[in-house]
Amino acid sequence: MNTRLGLLLILQIAVSHPENNGVQISPANNPLNVIAGSNLSLACSTTMTCSTPLKYTWRKPAGGDVNNKVNPSMTFEIHEVETNHEGEYICTVICGGKEMNKKVRVQVISFNEPVIHVPEPVKEDIKVNATCTVKNMNPDGIQASTVWMLGTRVLRNISHKSDNHFTDTLTIQPKKENHGQHLRCIVTLDVFKKESFVELQVNYAPSKTQISVTTPLVEGNDFVMNCSSDGNPRPKLAWLKKNKPWPANMRRHDGSVSGVLSQRDEGTYECTAKNQQGEQKTNVSLVIHYGPKNTSITASPGSDLPEGGSLQLTCKTQSNPEVTQYKWNKLPEVSLPQGVLVEGSTLTIHSFQRDHQGIYECEAIHQSGKHDRAYVTVTVTQEERLTQEPASPIIWAVFGSLFGGAAAGGIGGILLAKLLK
Repeated sequence: MNTRLGLLLILQIAVSHPENNGVQISPANNPLNVIAGSNLSLACSTTMTCSTPLKYTWRKPAGGDVNNKVNPSMTFEIHEVETNHEGEYICTVICGGKEMNKKVRVQVISFNEPVIHVPEPVKEDIKVNATCTVKNMNPDGIQASTVWMLGTRVLRNISHKSDNHFTDTLTIQPKKENHGQHLRCIVTLDVFKKESFVELQVNYAPSKTQISVTTPLVEGNDFVMNCSSDGNPRPKLAWLKKNKPWPANMRRHDGSVSGVLSQRDEGTYECTAKNQQGEQKTNVSLVIHYGPKNTSITASPGSDLPEGGSLQLTCKTQSNPEVTQYKWNKLPEVSLPQGVLVEGSTLTIHSFQRDHQGIYECEAIHQSGKHDRAYVTVTVTQEERLTQEPASPIIWAVFGSLFGGAAAGGIGGILLAKLLK
C-alpha cells in the first residue's frame, strides 16, 4: 500500500511539472537577451523516444499562439525583433497523447544611439563639460556601462543600471594635440554595444610657425618663400621686411612671397601668424649671391711704363660670396708671354719688355658659374731725347749781339755760332 502511494505521488509530481522531461530549447540562456532589430531563432528538441511522430508547437501565453498555427518544425523564428516580442515562450512537444513543455523568457534589449554634446567653442586648456545621453533604454535596471575615449586613450569607464533616460557628464581640458581627435561615448547594455563620436575642434594660438625658402639665392633667379603655421582657426599670415621698405620686385600672397631676386632683396623678413587665440612671429635672413659685376683692372705704377720697369695688374670685382677664381689672358694671343707671374687676381711682370705690350684681359668666375671680364692696355714709355738739334747761325748771332755791342756784337755772335757748330 505504501509502495503504491509513493508511485502515485511521483506520477502526480511529474504531471504537475511537465518541464521535468528531456525537452530543451536552444539557445539555453534563460532569460534570453536579444537586441532589438536582430533576428531571433529558437530551436526545440527532446531526447524522448516516441512510437509516433513528434509534434512541436510554440506559443506565447500573453499573446496567444505565436504562429497562429501548429509549427511543423522544432524551430521558431522572429525577424527584426521588437520590444513587443518580449515575454515567455513555451515549446510543447507532443508524443501521442502526451505533452511536454519547455519555457524560455525573451528579453528585448533596446536603446537609442548615444548622443554627444560638446559646447563650442572648445579652447586649448579651458575646461568644458561634454555629455553623453542615451534614451529609451529597455529593460530598466539591468547592468550597463559607459566608456569615454579620446583618440585611443580611455578617459573614464563607469558601471550603472539601465534607465529610460541616461546622461553622463565628463569634464575635459583639451590640448592642441587633441584637435581633430575623436571623442567617443560607448554604451554597453548587457553584451550589446552602441557608440558615437564627435571630432574635437580645439581652438589654439598659432604655433610651429616656420618659413621655407627656395635655394640657391642667386641674383636673377626665380624665388619663392613660404610661411606655414598650425593654429586653429587657420591663422592669417602677414609679411614684412624688418626696418626696410618692402621690395617692389617681391609679390606677397596669402602665405608666400615670390619674385626674381636682386641684390637689394637682402635683409630680414618676418612672417606673423595670427588668429583669435593669439599670434606668433618668425623671421629669416636672406643673403643674396650675386656677381661678378663692375669688374675692373688697376695698373701699378701705371699702364705706360719704361722698358725694364715692374708692372702689377690687379683685378677687382663685386660679388657675394667673393670670387676666388680669376683667369688672365693677353689679347689677341689669348695666352701670356714669358716673364709673367699670375697669382689669383694679381698679374706681375718684374721686367717689362716691348713684347709685354698689349691688351690684358681678366675674367672673374663666380661659384654660381657666372663670369665678368675687364681689359687694360699697357705700353712702353717713349723716352725723351736727351740732346736737341743745334740752332741756326742767325739765332746765335742775335743772341751774341745782346751781349756784345752794336758793331762787335754781330761779328762776335757769328764767330760764336761757328765755334758751336
